[in-house]
Amino acid sequence: MITVYHAAKNVRNSLLNHKAVMPWPPYATDLKDENILLPNSVYNLFAWILTDDNDFHSPYGKDGKVDIKDPSVKRLVQSFGQNLLYAVSKGSQKAPKHVALPLTVKNLTGSKEVITLLNRFGHGISYDQVLQIETTLAGNAGKRCGPGQ
Repeated sequence: MITVYHAAKNVRNSLLNHKAVMPWPPYATDLKDENILLPNSVYNLFAWILTDDNDFHSPYGKDGKVDIKDPSVKRLVQSFGQNLLYAVSKGSQKAPKHVALPLTVKNLTGSKEVITLLNRFGHGISYDQVLQIETTLAGNAGKRCGPGQ
């Protein structure tokens, strides 16, 4: 058990020292899959938990992360990793999932209650933050077309 404890503390430290670069408020271009930046320790931990040795090409890819063959497993690794990043940082590090999910739910349902429930379970930003993003985007409509613009 002591090994698990030390592994958990190492992963926690890598998350606390990780600085995700998501502008606030984020734009749609900031919420793409390629903007999901997790520490290698977190990514590899979930990859090794969710796969066996036949499910990845090599223990490490070019970037130090496990090269996962199955795209559905890769999505799960990214999803769980984003959850862990958001939870460990107590919501101060927002990952694309935690912004996109509540925005989508608001767009589809308009339900404050569902967004609040997702937020309480750690799956997304608060309803007030969703409104802040919508207000900013409405005020800046057409001013920013792509990354860095």
